[in-house]
Amino acid sequence: MKYFSSQLNSSLSFQKGETNKSDELVRIINHFYSVLISSLTLRIFGIIAILLLALGTFAQSGRMAIYNICLRNGETNMENLASSIHLAEAAGIPYILTTNATQAYTAPVVLLTSSLLETTFTASELVQLKNYVAQGGVLIAPFVKNAEVFDIFGISKSKWLNTRYRMLFDNPLQYPELKYIDDSMELEVSLARLTYYKSIYTRGYTPNGCQTLARFDDNTAALTKYSYQAGKTYAFGVDWIDVILRNQMNKDYNAHRTYSNGFEPTSDVFILLVKEIYNQAVPYAVTKHSIPGSASSVLMITHDVDSRTGMDTMHFFSDWEFTQGISAHYFVTTHYFSDALMSPYYNTNSILKIIDVKNKGHKIGSHSVGHFPDFASSSGFPTGTPGNVRATYKPAYHNGFTTGGTVFGELEVSRDLLNSDCGAGVRTFRAGHLAFNNKLAYVLQSLMYSFNSTHSANDVLTNFPFRQRTNRSFSGVPVNVYEIPMTISDVFKGDPISVSNFPEKVAIWNDVIERNMANYAPTVLLIHPNRQWKLIAEQMLVAQLSPEVTLMNFEEYGDFWLERRDLDYSFQFYQDTLRIQLLSLTLPASDVRLVIHNGASLNAVKVVDINGNAVAFSTQNWNVQDLILRFGSGILKFEQSTNINTIIDERGFSLFPNPASDITNLVYKLQQEEQVQVQLSDISGKILWSRDVKASAGQGLVRIPVWQLTQGMYMVHFKTNTINKTFKLIRE
Repeated sequence: MKYFSSQLNSSLSFQKGETNKSDELVRIINHFYSVLISSLTLRIFGIIAILLLALGTFAQSGRMAIYNICLRNGETNMENLASSIHLAEAAGIPYILTTNATQAYTAPVVLLTSSLLETTFTASELVQLKNYVAQGGVLIAPFVKNAEVFDIFGISKSKWLNTRYRMLFDNPLQYPELKYIDDSMELEVSLARLTYYKSIYTRGYTPNGCQTLARFDDNTAALTKYSYQAGKTYAFGVDWIDVILRNQMNKDYNAHRTYSNGFEPTSDVFILLVKEIYNQAVPYAVTKHSIPGSASSVLMITHDVDSRTGMDTMHFFSDWEFTQGISAHYFVTTHYFSDALMSPYYNTNSILKIIDVKNKGHKIGSHSVGHFPDFASSSGFPTGTPGNVRATYKPAYHNGFTTGGTVFGELEVSRDLLNSDCGAGVRTFRAGHLAFNNKLAYVLQSLMYSFNSTHSANDVLTNFPFRQRTNRSFSGVPVNVYEIPMTISDVFKGDPISVSNFPEKVAIWNDVIERNMANYAPTVLLIHPNRQWKLIAEQMLVAQLSPEVTLMNFEEYGDFWLERRDLDYSFQFYQDTLRIQLLSLTLPASDVRLVIHNGASLNAVKVVDINGNAVAFSTQNWNVQDLILRFGSGILKFEQSTNINTIIDERGFSLFPNPASDITNLVYKLQQEEQVQVQLSDISGKILWSRDVKASAGQGLVRIPVWQLTQGMYMVHFKTNTINKTFKLIRE
């Protein structure tokens, strides 16, 4: 049910066409849907919820309630609702979406979508809200304005300003909710560029018993925590729309501190804050891992083939990647005409080269027809209409602007040429110069693209995928095309990458990847394959990657994100057993994982499907206290299983998961500090992977990548001056 609204909005919008009347229709349907859901949920859940409240207990689904109060506040476009849903989905939190207070207050955590204004709730509804917290509920609220609820938040004043530019975390180690706030760029979150004439509107709070977890640059409280009787409240001094949706549409007030090749986590900080508040509030909280398998991050290597030189030299990159088992993504510009920008290098010879790249296991994406620098201009590039072909689509760039171009033409002709000439199966687009046209999302949806990568992650202040919105407008309709923004590239403004300094640039890339890894966020690398020394830079980066970073094709990660989104479940902790019930009709994909917060202390875990039948799964330790859960084959565990950890060696060694499909973990124990060598070989003894580390006494862990291997048996060798052990490993 939680996805029905957004999918309904999207499909109706494109059935009716992109018009103002269509947008108005969608807003009316949004209102109708909210009323419908309110009615249905009241009938279905009302009696049960009222009984539970009467008993002073909460329903044990484990799911957070997103309490939609947008219409109560007169928000017809539902921007805060969309932002709230993205917060939960990016964080991997299972949730219910409701406009009904009775249903919302059966959840252990309630996230309000919008401001707490004087008119949001009636007096009796305020009593109901306070009772929810008093009886043990956890309330997360943005923009608390109504003085009638100041007592449950432990504040005395709330001041509204648009001249606060930074959100500061002074003592993150004091508060478990700030677990992920451990980077300098997170300790000082950018809300707007310091030199900009204004910032987003914020509410600064005056504490009256609450704890201040974060403050604004005027020293008013930006995030508060308060224990109110048996429950807790968290007051954020921002609206969700301003820290999520505004940034996704690149309508922030120049808040980014670097355009690319840097770490910019502004929106992600709020995602991670809500995630950890939820983890702290719900015993053995179960959330979705944001990276495929049990890796900590993913690197997607992409190439923009937008010049004759790039077309001529891309095979050096594709050949080496093929030998390493790496599937990269090649975004190709189909420039079949001559203009002031470039010659017609898309021809029979280049088609053969693209086919060779595809045959080596790489994916082909569209990088437009002309790579026009003014593609973002609405006057130079109107929307156009579908039905374009090479013979009739004749754009050209001369004297500083393009004539004859349309958004439909760029996306349709480039895709169709790559499909018909090269058998590319194009699903993904990236605009030349990362120029984002306001009609791009609409055309992407109309032409049934799956993914886009036209934004810089730093520029839109997030590293996680998100849904595009028509017209790049707050009132626009979310489409089914996900943006996976580009993070790092070979374009460095001010100090360009060169044959003499590329090792320094690789160090910058690696720094960004590792900082993303700390947040379990992905990284997209863009390299133009027009210089062979750039291949050396790519090779250097891959060699330096942490074993916790998995390499994956752009579309593979996009498909993972869709599979992750569609996984729905509830969970319940009862009598020392955590029971997880899958609510989807099909079992999750094998690379989708669940993380059980503090799960290492559980006596037993069981998983059942929607009909209550036992589901096979395996678990492994994750971040010391947590468990990560995998569905399907492996070290199988059924509902009667009680032993969480599987030790396969009497001296404390363990290798898990085994069989493995992406990463396997070798846990070892040393009596003293030693030099450790871990090697992966085939059964003939050929070394396929090796790592040398200086390890301290005690327990250690080495993560071994196996995703590049073919199915079969392999050997893992562990060697020190005193130990020489070998383990069999099955790559499934």
